[in-house]
Amino acid sequence: IALSAIYKKRALQQAAGMDAWYGREYFIANLKLGYSLLHNRAQAFVQVDNFLDKSYADLSGVRMPGRWLLLGISVSSLKK
Repeated sequence: IALSAIYKKRALQQAAGMDAWYGREYFIANLKLGYSLLHNRAQAFVQVDNFLDKSYADLSGVRMPGRWLLLGISVSSLKK
């Protein structure tokens, strides 16, 4: 289980060349659940980014996605 979060606070600004404003502050949290496979050489996981489904924009004023889900398998080297 892994939980990561970011809190950003900045001055309210308008994105240059765009009719977009980005907010002063936001809090984003991500969650990842994994299960070890093949004697810890692989991991199946489900990851939920922005699981609180917050609306926010990056520094260019572009809206970032709401909640989204990733499913996958990560594999480390099989050689010892």
